[in-house]
Amino acid sequence: MRERVWSVAFVVFLCLLPMPAAADFADVSADFWAYEQIEGCVAADIVRGYTEDDPATAGNEATYGPSLDVTRDQMAVYISRALAGGDSSVPEGPQTASFVDVPNTGYGQDGTEPYWAYKYIEYAVSSNVVQGYEYEDTENPGETIHRYEPTWGVTRDQMAVYIARAMVAPSGEAGLADYTPSAPENFPDVPTTGCGDDGTAPYWAYKHIEYCVENGVVFGYDDGYYRPEEVVTRDQMAVYVARTFGLVNPFCGTYSAAYSAGSSGSMTIAVEVNGAASIVIMDSTRGLLEGAGTVSNAGALTGTAQKEGTSISVGLSGQFVNQSGTIVGSGVVTGSISADWTAQRIADLGVNAFAGNWSGMYWGSEGGPWEAVLQPDGSVSATAQSPSVGPVVLVGRVAAVGSALLEGEGEGIGGPFTITWEGTFYMDGPDAVGEGTWHSTSGYVGYWSGERQ
Repeated sequence: MRERVWSVAFVVFLCLLPMPAAADFADVSADFWAYEQIEGCVAADIVRGYTEDDPATAGNEATYGPSLDVTRDQMAVYISRALAGGDSSVPEGPQTASFVDVPNTGYGQDGTEPYWAYKYIEYAVSSNVVQGYEYEDTENPGETIHRYEPTWGVTRDQMAVYIARAMVAPSGEAGLADYTPSAPENFPDVPTTGCGDDGTAPYWAYKHIEYCVENGVVFGYDDGYYRPEEVVTRDQMAVYVARTFGLVNPFCGTYSAAYSAGSSGSMTIAVEVNGAASIVIMDSTRGLLEGAGTVSNAGALTGTAQKEGTSISVGLSGQFVNQSGTIVGSGVVTGSISADWTAQRIADLGVNAFAGNWSGMYWGSEGGPWEAVLQPDGSVSATAQSPSVGPVVLVGRVAAVGSALLEGEGEGIGGPFTITWEGTFYMDGPDAVGEGTWHSTSGYVGYWSGERQ
C-alpha cells in the first residue's frame, strides 16, 4: 500500500512538470537554418503560420511556408508587431485610410471589415517605416493617388530600407540622415557610385543596406554579393526581424550542469528563444526538484526550484558565457542546497538532449526489461515486456529538461487497462540515465530505470 501511495504522489508531481509542445510548424524542423529566428518570432507574437495559402487565415500554427515570398502587406505585419511588442499591442488603424488599395472597409462577410492587414500597414506608416507610392490621377489631372501595392513582393533592397527605418522609428529617414557607413562598400552589387542620372550616385538603397550590415542584420551571400533585387522569403524575413529586435537569446539551448560542495547532483537547464528557462535538478539526497527562471541576453541566470510536497526549495544564479564558440556556465545554488555548479550546452534549441536508444528494467507489482527510442523532437516510443500482458507499446514525449510521460494499453490479466510511465531523464556524468514510476488502472505499480545506449 505504501508503494502505491508514493507512486500516485509522484504521478501528480510529474503532471506539473513542463512538457514540450509539438513543433510550431511542420515545415520548420529544429535543424532548419532559420529555426531559432522563426521560433523567436513566434515567441514574440509576430508570426503564427498558415492553415492554407491565405494570410487572412493565419493563426493555427500549422505550417510556416519558409520559402514563400514576402509581400508588402505581410512585411508590414511583421515589422508592426515587432515595433509594438506583439500583435495585441498594434493599435487599430485610423478612420481615414492612407492608401486607396488598403481601405478600412469593404471586406468580411458583411463588407464592413477593413483590409486584413489594414492596421499593420497604417501603424508602419505612422512609424515612418513605409511611405507607399504616388501616381497621377488620370481621371483628375493634377491630383495624386496614393497606393500601397500590398500584394507586391518585397525585394532585399526594399527590406533593408524598411528594417533600417524600423531601427530608428519613429524618426524614419530623418533618423538616418546623418549616418555615414564606416566601410565604403560591403557588396559589389551595392556600389557607392555608378547610379543616378549622372552616374555618380550610390545604389539607391546603399545607405540602408550598409546600416543593416553594421547592425548585424544582414551579411549577404557566401559569394560576397547582396543580390538586392531578389524577393525576400519568409525564412529570411524572420531572420531580419529577429536580429533587428533581438528576439533570439544567444544562450538558448539545453545545458547539463553538475554541482558539488555540501551537496552533489545534476541539473538540466533548457533555455528558450525568449530567455525563459526550465530547470530540473536531480539531487543525490533530496531527489527531484523542478523550477523555472530566466536567462538574459547577456547570459545572466536567475531561477528557483522546489521539491513538490516538501519545504525543499533552492535559488539559482549564475552566468553563461561564449568561449570561442563553446557556451559554458557557472554559478551557485542556495537554500536547501548549497553548492557551486558548472554547465555546458549539450543540445541546440529544439533538439532533445536525451534523444537516442534506451534500455533498462522495471519492477514492482511485476517486472521485466524495456527499451525505447527517443527522437530529436522529444517524441518517444517504448516497449515493456510484461509477464501478465506481453509486449506493451508506450508512446509519449520527453521535455527538454527531461521530464517524461508515456502511456500504453494492456490486454492481459485484469485488462484491458491503461499503463502509464512517468519519470525524468537526466545527465549523470557524460551520458544520460533515467528513472521514474509506472502504474496501471488495474492497480499494478512500480518503478523503472535505464540508460542511453
